[in-house]
Amino acid sequence: MMSHEPRVDAPAVAGAASPRVPFSFEIYPPRTPEQLPALYETIRVLAAAGPRFISVTFGAGGSTTDRSLTVLTHILRETTVPPVAHVTCVGSSYAEATTVIRDFLDAGITRFLALRGDPPAGVGEDDIVVGDLESAAQLVQLIGRVQAEPCRSPTATASRSPSRRSRTVTRVRVTATRTSTHFWPSRPPGRRPP
Repeated sequence: MMSHEPRVDAPAVAGAASPRVPFSFEIYPPRTPEQLPALYETIRVLAAAGPRFISVTFGAGGSTTDRSLTVLTHILRETTVPPVAHVTCVGSSYAEATTVIRDFLDAGITRFLALRGDPPAGVGEDDIVVGDLESAAQLVQLIGRVQAEPCRSPTATASRSPSRRSRTVTRVRVTATRTSTHFWPSRPPGRRPP
């Protein structure tokens, strides 16, 4: 049986402090619930390596939202590594993106990677339905606005009476603190980046 435990092969030099190189992992939600135990074991091993965060993809056109949330909440509950949710804007309206962001925030997920996103399967780059959100920058602004909104605690109801307001939790407004970009050299039409 092969071990998937992380290992360090480079010997440490006595008395020399080596700078820690930050790293992270990106994982994909499983296609079926039966694949979750294997993914959870992989997450345990990856978390033991000490990444800065583990990000979970969103799926083309938001196709894996529920599965992404399941994996994100597992990382949040079962590891000490911060989970980061991918959120995409291709084909999303402000209302749809707001709902997804609220669902993630209500589950305790507070870190996001705002992306333009890939077109859904079978849709070409030229046929992308952009939706209301035209760029990841607009998505970052939306995330900030949604984080600033009051959210209901799990015990609160839709009622806005003063007694219910006292149980309302106010989210801290967070703006983009880091940026990242991907660059792929020219590729043949219809071929996705690696």
